[in-house]
Amino acid sequence: MTSDPACDPSGWLTMLDRIEARHPSMIVGTRGDGSPKVSVELNVTRAYLKRILDLLTDFRKKDYPEARVASALSLEKIPDYCPPQLDNINALAIYRRIKPDGSVAPATAKAASPAPAK
Repeated sequence: MTSDPACDPSGWLTMLDRIEARHPSMIVGTRGDGSPKVSVELNVTRAYLKRILDLLTDFRKKDYPEARVASALSLEKIPDYCPPQLDNINALAIYRRIKPDGSVAPATAKAASPAPAK
């Protein structure tokens, strides 16, 4: 899930290449059954990530507010990979960290929550 604050899209793309280089006979995604079409599945995931990163880089260069990013993503019709709501969750998590050059800043540690009031 790219919504994980520790997600590194570039590292993810690198891992897809490493998986493919091992020539597995089957791959099991986050959802659904295993597939013997390993290259197809890896390429679909790779294309999704690259498309998201390209769009988000363009949006960051234009300094879109988050609400506009969410609506623009639905208009861009990202190839079917995730449900649209999950696309928005995934993309916005990256958008918060992406720089205009397309690099993604590492996640920062969240501030500790204040103690509940008594």
